[in-house]
Amino acid sequence: MAADSPLGLRPTWADGSRAILACVFPSEEPLAATVARLQPEFASAGDMGIGAVDRTRAQALGAQLGIRSDIDAADPLGGLPGLSTDSATRNAVDRGGLIGAALGALAGFALSFTPVAALMPVQPSARMLALAAFCFLVGTIAGSVLGAAFAPQSSSHAGFRLIDGMQDGGVVLIVAAPRERGDAVQEILESAGARGLTRL
Repeated sequence: MAADSPLGLRPTWADGSRAILACVFPSEEPLAATVARLQPEFASAGDMGIGAVDRTRAQALGAQLGIRSDIDAADPLGGLPGLSTDSATRNAVDRGGLIGAALGALAGFALSFTPVAALMPVQPSARMLALAAFCFLVGTIAGSVLGAAFAPQSSSHAGFRLIDGMQDGGVVLIVAAPRERGDAVQEILESAGARGLTRL
């Protein structure tokens, strides 16, 4: 498998059957030692990938270590199961806002025929419109908040520590390991001085 094959690693991550561990190494020496330690008992070369802000540096390291080097520096966890893209999260917020606005307007209209309408500090003839507009606004806000809360976490948000680490000159290592070996892999990464450990 070529280190830069765009189809090499993502399919093994996408099925959700493996533990995904990602971390940042501040320098190349502990990274190389960790990759060597993980093979072949904990992960094969095809189950690991690296990324860096400097694409040439990542490619050189990938060729040296025999692993993939096409991890996106702007979104290293993009495409992993359980995470969404930023656009999908925005769509969930927009959808929640629209649903909340519609329900709020309907609720405001219905409440305008009850004694609750008298609480609106407006002329009686404008109470229906005022209450519907108020509930429309509250529904929009509540729906947007709930849309964001129930949407899957965005991959760029989940990987913010990895992104920051790469911007500080580090190299990200992502390992797809059998779930039963996840704890052992995490221990190896932590003992090697990896930072920003993210586990999915």
